[in-house]
Amino acid sequence: MELAEIDTFIQDSDCEVKLFFVKKKRTKDGYKLKAINPTISNNLSSQIKEIVHEEVRRHDQLPLKTYNILGACDDIVEKADYAEYTDKIKELTDEMDDPENISSIKSEEYNFLVYEFSKKDSEKIIAIRRTKSFKKFAQGIAGVLAGSDFNQLKNKNVLGTDNLVDILITLDKIYIFQHISFERVFDLKNEFKEQAEDLLNDTKLALETHVQNYESFKEQALKNGNYVRRLAKIRTKSTNQMLFLQHMDKTKEAIQEFDLNIKVLKDDKISFEDESQISDIIHLMQDSYYRTIIGDQKGIDEER
Repeated sequence: MELAEIDTFIQDSDCEVKLFFVKKKRTKDGYKLKAINPTISNNLSSQIKEIVHEEVRRHDQLPLKTYNILGACDDIVEKADYAEYTDKIKELTDEMDDPENISSIKSEEYNFLVYEFSKKDSEKIIAIRRTKSFKKFAQGIAGVLAGSDFNQLKNKNVLGTDNLVDILITLDKIYIFQHISFERVFDLKNEFKEQAEDLLNDTKLALETHVQNYESFKEQALKNGNYVRRLAKIRTKSTNQMLFLQHMDKTKEAIQEFDLNIKVLKDDKISFEDESQISDIIHLMQDSYYRTIIGDQKGIDEER
């Protein structure tokens, strides 16, 4: 479903709206989601529809690019396949299907809110907005002006929303308006770490036989979030050819051309000595070094 179709779906008078506030409860294995589903008025439903309408209108004309682990440029919309994140989304929708009873809540515990849009015998669309304002509100001083007097609110256990949306999810696509929110909501940081470890431990690639002091390289690389993302990006590609190991003549040429602080030993092993070399070695893994055809300009493709 395209963005314009999402807007048409949501603005239909038969489309019903549900509002959920969701918190992430940390566990030893990661986290557990918990949701509440307060009843909302028809007026609030209309306001929520208008919020999403304005966000779709604002983003519909922006360039659409595939979600990139390494980050996103400003003024684009990223997209991802629903199928790649089925388990993550199901964990959320399962909690939405069985929300907690609303009794005593602490507003600062809630991490994001979800708007669910549905029509009879049709798919559902969900919009997500991550917020930290609940916690900030609880920690600060809030009140209302009555004439010239400022009256402090005694109860800060307040929940609310603004006029922004971070993520839209349909049956087949995920539209990402805020890159970091997508990663935080679905806790992708741990997933990146697992993918990076899988790559570095892959016996088929046998990287340890090609890098001297490999255990030190691996340990230091996994301590750095940027390196972890880049390694995870390599792992998510359909092939992990590690061309820099298969074509050592070209690898040596790149090392010399870009004046890299890397030594290749007589047995064609790469010598790893300290952390300053990690970024260059990963760039070789990514096959990021290039020279342009027309301008004969050399560079590094940071998005590979």
